[in-house]
Amino acid sequence: MLPDDGTAPIPEDEEFGSVLDAFLARGGSLLAMHSATIAFPQLATWRSTVGAAWDHGRTFHPPIGPSLIRRTDIEHPITTGLVDFEVHDERYTDLELLDGVDVETLHVHDEGGDTHPLVWARTVGSSRIVYNALGHDARSYESPGHVELLRRIVLWLRHNA
Repeated sequence: MLPDDGTAPIPEDEEFGSVLDAFLARGGSLLAMHSATIAFPQLATWRSTVGAAWDHGRTFHPPIGPSLIRRTDIEHPITTGLVDFEVHDERYTDLELLDGVDVETLHVHDEGGDTHPLVWARTVGSSRIVYNALGHDARSYESPGHVELLRRIVLWLRHNA
């Protein structure tokens, strides 16, 4: 039985880690959405692939509701021509960003006087990886800005399809 916070590993985690490593070694691309930072909490390969993890006791999200999602100044094929957008969603705040994992932060939100990354992209070898912290429920996908962002993410991830 898992503890209430879901941090205990399960036997299948290591098997998944091996599959993920092989997938990325073949140049596979990955879109990790919303609660992916909570998944596989003890699996180092997952954490380093996504680039962040939910830190129980520190990471949180304000109440779900309307939020302004801001585009950063980073020039990236995903965000070229995109602007800030509104979305009804959770905004993950104070994720544990992993040291030594280079990401290009594409969209952020502000909470508690600080700016927090929500969407980032990275390339590892020939694999492309995107993490999008948005997407709690269907209301998130009612935002035209979020839908366009997702469309562009998928196009970028399909670079070698």
